[in-house]
Amino acid sequence: MTGGRFTWVKGRGTEAWVEERLDRALANLDWLEMHGEAVFSCIYTLESDHHALFVELDLTPVRNVARSFKFESVWLLEEGCAMVVEEAWLLSMGQNFQDRLAICSAHLGRWGGEHFRRFGNKMRSLRQVLECLKEDRSPTGVAGFEEVERELQKLIREEEIF
Repeated sequence: MTGGRFTWVKGRGTEAWVEERLDRALANLDWLEMHGEAVFSCIYTLESDHHALFVELDLTPVRNVARSFKFESVWLLEEGCAMVVEEAWLLSMGQNFQDRLAICSAHLGRWGGEHFRRFGNKMRSLRQVLECLKEDRSPTGVAGFEEVERELQKLIREEEIF
């Protein structure tokens, strides 16, 4: 199992802090022979005192497929979105409307993809910090964990707007 020793936590940061390995996965020899490469992970969750358990059977990478452009309404809340549209619209001056839309969507797609990557990288980074701090019982470790957890919750709420 990867992702930590405990699957349940209660009272983090208090004197009554308890962590246990309550949840488990079972397999027999036949299953293990069929799925010898399987990885069992304990994933920290924000909304429950039980961590999520995940069994990954196929570790081969998934092929990336080019995506078509989709405008995300949350982009309207981002500072740079209006500027990207204005720049693309100015660049396409004199072209027909369909070409202008295509140029604008290409610019927005690049901008949005980069924004999404930065967003995903930030969330991944915060989850890694939580992973490092989750069993740290020092006052500094607990305070750091709670601060990073709040920041991750904020990002998750923002992601839900997408």
